[in-house]
Amino acid sequence: MNARSWSQKVWTYLLNLGSDGVLTFGGSPQFSAPHRRVLHRVSSELGLWSFTYRRDGYRGVSIYNLKTFSEEVRNRLRGLEADQRFQFESDLEKHHRATARLVAAELGLAARSVGPAGHRVC
Repeated sequence: MNARSWSQKVWTYLLNLGSDGVLTFGGSPQFSAPHRRVLHRVSSELGLWSFTYRRDGYRGVSIYNLKTFSEEVRNRLRGLEADQRFQFESDLEKHHRATARLVAAELGLAARSVGPAGHRVC
């Protein structure tokens, strides 16, 4: 598949990614660095979050539509008084915790995840 047709296919996939949806690509020898670059570029242009991962020695990309979640976090955190804290649910997925920390940093707030795997809170 040439770069142009891959890029068009990615746009189609990502434009149809629903709220809080996730798509995962790659993790095989046929999935190359140029494929990953297209995914990251298109994701960024659409305001989506993309992360490279490694599985069985191969890289892939997961893309998340976290716009709704990000806005909910932003609204919760903006409403905090100077001496208040907010603790998110312990069942948040890793990418949701990362999003919460990034939104907190964007707002000039400190955030961290603590606790054992499967029970971490942010």
